[in-house]
Amino acid sequence: MKKCFYIYFLFGCVIFFLAESCQPKGCTGKNALNFNSIARKKDGSCIYCDSIAKISGVDSIDLIDDNSASTHFNQVVARFYFTQTTKKFNDRGCGSDSCLIFYRIKNLTVNNIDLYNFIQGSGNIFFSFSKFTSIPNGSTTSDFEVPNNQISNPCGDFSSVFFRISNNSPIVYH
Repeated sequence: MKKCFYIYFLFGCVIFFLAESCQPKGCTGKNALNFNSIARKKDGSCIYCDSIAKISGVDSIDLIDDNSASTHFNQVVARFYFTQTTKKFNDRGCGSDSCLIFYRIKNLTVNNIDLYNFIQGSGNIFFSFSKFTSIPNGSTTSDFEVPNNQISNPCGDFSSVFFRISNNSPIVYH
């Protein structure tokens, strides 16, 4: 009787082991990048997309009114703040690492101002474009993104960029 018990026990263990090992293993997390719909058993291989965005560079430049007919001639009337943000993903399948450049403008006058500026960065990173902006007195605009199609090498060394702001038309104070 003991002999039969051991044979049945051993046979049961073998069947259980085979049944367990025949279950396909893989990533069973439906939101994972590498979800395996066939897998019935977790194997710890799931990859969930995550990214980290960090500020990788900052700079600022003053805008001086160069219109000799202006009441603010040769005065700093606005300050442009530039920020480079780097976004990195934990896996290539989640997306490509990227860099964005943002800027905001602070009105340093007691008047509301309308600016139509030519904005340029040169050096390790290059961009140039024109933008019209109205800014209430003493206010700072929200962030504007430098158009990606206008940037060459957006992930370049931000500390070596030379910024230039010029007026396409006279600054309007009101």
